[in-house]
Amino acid sequence: MNMRLLILSLIALLGLGSMEPAEVNAGSSGDLSLGQEKQLLDQQHQALEQEELTLAQSYRQLLDQKRALLEQLRALNPKGGTTKDWNDLWENYHQYQVSEDEDDEDDYEDKYKDKLKVLTPKDVDKDAFKSNAKDLLKALEAVQKQQDALTQSFVTHHSKIQQLDQDKKGHNQKTGKQ
Repeated sequence: MNMRLLILSLIALLGLGSMEPAEVNAGSSGDLSLGQEKQLLDQQHQALEQEELTLAQSYRQLLDQKRALLEQLRALNPKGGTTKDWNDLWENYHQYQVSEDEDDEDDYEDKYKDKLKVLTPKDVDKDAFKSNAKDLLKALEAVQKQQDALTQSFVTHHSKIQQLDQDKKGHNQKTGKQ
């Protein structure tokens, strides 16, 4: 998944605000002077740069949270399974949670339960282990939802950039710059 898209989604999730241009006191005709227009475009550009930095930071934080939760999950049974096995458990759980087709849901549930059974240590309380694992998987699911929202923020951010680029082209045409 595109990192830029993920960052945008997080910004939307966190509600970091709109990038709509602030109202500018225009003349009686309602037109902005070319100088005011250029200043507004520069401000919007700076705001979009800041928004992108915030999105990137949020994306990194979510990745760190996800990594930490996967490590906690693996720590439940450090001798059982590889990192890939634990990631597969998470992926199966996630697919089970988001599946809309009943047959797929049953299939992912079976895969999830089978993988959990394989990763369950033999010398511990199995119910407590499964409970702890499920709590961590739920936390991973929450992080995934934040990442999904961040992806939507990235899409919005990219649209804002495209609009600003169009506005800059229009401004440059007005001022004779190409």
